[in-house]
Amino acid sequence: MVKAKLWKTTTLVAAIFLVACVGLVAQGKYNGVQLTFLIQGGASYDIANASGKTYLQAMADEFKAETGATVTIVGQPWENLMPKIMTDVQSGAGQFDGMLFDIEFQYTIFPYLVKIQPFIDKSGFDMTGFVKPVYKYGEWAGKGNRYGIPMTSDVMPIIYRTDLVKSIPSTWDSFYAMLDQLKASGKVKYPLTLPGVPAQLVKMFLAYFWSTGDSTISADWKPQINDKNGLWAIRQLDKIIKNYAAPGTLGYDNPDAANEFVQGNAGLYLNWLAFILPSLMNDEKNANVKGKWTLAKFPSGGTGNFTQHSFIIMKSSKNPQATFDFIAKCTSKENMKRAVLDFGIDVSRESVLRDRAVLAKLPYEAGYADVLNAGKPVFPGVPYWLELFVALADGLGGYYSGQVTDPQVALDRVAAKWQGLIQANPLSFVYKE
Repeated sequence: MVKAKLWKTTTLVAAIFLVACVGLVAQGKYNGVQLTFLIQGGASYDIANASGKTYLQAMADEFKAETGATVTIVGQPWENLMPKIMTDVQSGAGQFDGMLFDIEFQYTIFPYLVKIQPFIDKSGFDMTGFVKPVYKYGEWAGKGNRYGIPMTSDVMPIIYRTDLVKSIPSTWDSFYAMLDQLKASGKVKYPLTLPGVPAQLVKMFLAYFWSTGDSTISADWKPQINDKNGLWAIRQLDKIIKNYAAPGTLGYDNPDAANEFVQGNAGLYLNWLAFILPSLMNDEKNANVKGKWTLAKFPSGGTGNFTQHSFIIMKSSKNPQATFDFIAKCTSKENMKRAVLDFGIDVSRESVLRDRAVLAKLPYEAGYADVLNAGKPVFPGVPYWLELFVALADGLGGYYSGQVTDPQVALDRVAAKWQGLIQANPLSFVYKE
């Protein structure tokens, strides 16, 4: 009898030990694996919350506990990302397993990327519930291949003080009338704030230009940026900068514009949500605007350029499955909900932005989903998109700084640069925004 009890006890202990070992093996399936991701430093997913951790670091720590893999996050300023990528792939260094930043970079480096759809299909990863442009523009326009899964989506909304502005009007004329009233009230230093450095002027210019229904480039690759709609748009942005923004706006970058709104100096903020949201949600910074702001779309169907910050897998990765598994963790519906609620990140899943728990805490997210769904990308599918973008930024910067006094001349120069780039690098697919 004693032997029987002893045998049963020993068997039970052995079974418990075996289960524990199996659990350890399952959790440690990537023991010793080292993954490195290059990301855009300073983006919303790279800003620490109250716990002192960024979203990606929190995910990396959990992934380490779950699988044994170590994930290293390397952040770089936006303007350094393309040089960093090109140096890596052209030298064959292969130091990155994956990356996270604007989808546009994929148009240039796609030969070095792993198509991600087979991993999605094999794992059963849920690709439902994203905002509409993710499906419309998420595959490379020229090839129809999906290389990444978007973590965030961004389009410039109008963020405004609800104690000063009842709502954002539906037309540009009524928008200006509202700004005039706000300016006359004397309740703020400036009716609005926006970044005025050249690279940031592009999205505001496009909000005007696209509200006309025009396309920057025709289907057969003819630049249209310098037509009558382009001329109207550049003049409207000139009016905004001179009449309603702070005197130093042309020197403002994203943090400067955000600070004006958060400090209570401006009634409207025209810029990316991601750059201001951490401050809006920080009770140590938001005393002047807490509970007194929301967001809306631009008048007349205007929208800034839509961007997706997508996770991608490099062909040089020695552990593509582990890389995908980390990506899947970060972009799952469940963890994106945490990203919104715990880290204030503007994620790319509409289903999360409209989630009941999310709206209970962040009621503006339903409006932001509407803003995202109306978004348009800049130069979809064009490998030399950055050169086109920089040419437009330089043209706008030259005009607003006074180096070029005639707006038509400024836009003609942009169009000429675009035409030269297009003719030197012809593409076979029909251009469509």
